[in-house]
Amino acid sequence: MTTKEFARQFGVSVSEMCEITGYTRQGLYLIINGKAGNSNKKKIAYNFLICRRLNDCSCTRSGT
Repeated sequence: MTTKEFARQFGVSVSEMCEITGYTRQGLYLIINGKAGNSNKKKIAYNFLICRRLNDCSCTRSGT
């Protein structure tokens, strides 16, 4: 699976996924392809979903 295919599963581009999760493109590639030690795809997905939820939550926006 490519990094682009993985990001598309979440409806974002690779750049957006990097920005939201804090991983670099190379880091995402290594994790997705199982070359980054203990990291795995579930970890990316979890971090992505948590960060996305925090960013989309109305309670975290200023002025509310």
